[in-house]
Amino acid sequence: MLLQTSTASWHTVVPPPFKPILHCGFGLAMAYAFSDDLYMFGPQIIYLAILRALFVGFVFSISFEKPKGPKPATYGHIRTLVDLIDEWSPRMYRERNQGREW
Repeated sequence: MLLQTSTASWHTVVPPPFKPILHCGFGLAMAYAFSDDLYMFGPQIIYLAILRALFVGFVFSISFEKPKGPKPATYGHIRTLVDLIDEWSPRMYRERNQGREW
């Protein structure tokens, strides 16, 4: 069930492979020798910059995408969220346990 829901959207499938690929690209672009200095390799740095630009573009495009379906009543309305949070009591109760604390 968890695997099915986590692979249902391309938003959850695309980002995880970027992390090891970017780490590998960074490892190929930079090298440190204890006796000398830090070595930077030009072509690998260009590949790393291209991969990072692709990843940033993907994340940027996801951030402006509007979710489909019904949304909560406070979706995108900061003032309503602030009003709701101000009314919270110091103790939070679960709905089904009328009066018992977490």
